[in-house]
Amino acid sequence: NASARADAEKAAKKYENLSLSLVRQASEEGKLYGSVNVRDVAELLKAKGHEVTRSQIVLKDVIKTTGNYTVNVQLHPEVSVPVTLNVVRNESDAAS
Repeated sequence: NASARADAEKAAKKYENLSLSLVRQASEEGKLYGSVNVRDVAELLKAKGHEVTRSQIVLKDVIKTTGNYTVNVQLHPEVSVPVTLNVVRNESDAAS
């Protein structure tokens, strides 16, 4: 268990200050047409080169509006890393 925790702490350094943008269709008020769930976050992390499973992603609630959210990645029962997720309507919003 100690070696698994040490490996998780090493892997956690790759997630420090990680900020991701996810583009989703939304209304003018920022309500998403659908929602963002753990599968979406896991796929986005994998696309950025981070190997995670859906069970490692911890969302407090399903995301239904645009904005900034903190998503936790559980690398080990004792090691959790916060990742900033910015849900936006289009690519130009993601850049700003």
